[in-house]
Amino acid sequence: MSGKEATIKGHIHLFYCYELAYSVKVDKLEQLLRKQDTEGVLSMRRSQSLYLRFESFPLIVKLGEEQIPLLGSTTTVLVQARLFDFGVVSLSLVIPFSGTFHDLAGQSAVIAESDVFSALANRYLKKLKKLVAPALHRPIDSDLVEDYQIFHVSEIDEPLTGRGILEKYAPEITMILRAEKRPLSEQEVHNAVSDSISYYPEDLLVIDWDRAFLYDRDDYHDHIHIIEFANTQLLDMRYYDRWLDGELDTLYSNLEVEKTKIPFLRAARYRQLDKRTRLLMTDVLWVVDQIDNSLKAIDTLYAARVFRAIGRRLYLEEWKRGLDRKLAALRDISDAVSMKIYNLRSTILELTIVFLILFEIVMAFTKAR
Repeated sequence: MSGKEATIKGHIHLFYCYELAYSVKVDKLEQLLRKQDTEGVLSMRRSQSLYLRFESFPLIVKLGEEQIPLLGSTTTVLVQARLFDFGVVSLSLVIPFSGTFHDLAGQSAVIAESDVFSALANRYLKKLKKLVAPALHRPIDSDLVEDYQIFHVSEIDEPLTGRGILEKYAPEITMILRAEKRPLSEQEVHNAVSDSISYYPEDLLVIDWDRAFLYDRDDYHDHIHIIEFANTQLLDMRYYDRWLDGELDTLYSNLEVEKTKIPFLRAARYRQLDKRTRLLMTDVLWVVDQIDNSLKAIDTLYAARVFRAIGRRLYLEEWKRGLDRKLAALRDISDAVSMKIYNLRSTILELTIVFLILFEIVMAFTKAR
């Protein structure tokens, strides 16, 4: 790129998603926050969207502002939380910026190298957990976190369309997406900007696996909400995938242990295992159904395009297939345990009949004497 670089303004959105519970009673939480003294909570409202439709709209809670040092100066960070009824909270840190594309790339690199913002998110997470605890159904204690960054440009002092910005500033946008301070190769630039979407000539969305670049002067909230929603889906699948790994290992171990016991003792334990397996299947089926229905929240073809693009970068389909395979394994265990219970019942019945026959023979022999 030659000549003077454009001056841009906008905001950086940092998202940190956490598992809070099996589900969140959003209606109850809204009532709870309105009744109690919520020190530090500036305001709350239901999340409305043109592109996303939820049975229960997420609750947005503005938590406050922080002054954070960044690139030699102090910047104001707006902190808010978005609570979803499927048990996930997305904490967002919003940072204003102005400068050039190179300046924004520098900020991206600094944010990637710093742990200040993740520490800030963790601090607010601890406060939030105490605040929302009464509205959590089956709370979850997990160390998993999914983070994502969106670099939103709302103003530029050049008369460029979205495509014009991509054509002129693709190398700089790639540096922003990859958090690099040096220009990258043409091959890497092509890879980084391959998932780019526009609806109007005046907007542009470039999606990467952990960052996105957005140029939109007006209706930008829905782009951000869709990406944030996809990030919550990834967190959900990662959590339940890991949880299922542990549960399947436990079930397999229990099955091996029960093989060493005598039939009468095995029967009761197998019935317990069968009940446990069926409860696990109910939980997992609920989660899988939530994920399968996620696209139903996407209300337009354009929004579906955005969701599919971010889904490709986050490998949502691959994670979903992994969950399906583990659910199939759970079904196999359930079938195997059910068959063992049936076989044990048959064995016990046969032994009982043999015992009764022997008893009758012994009694008959005793009477004969």
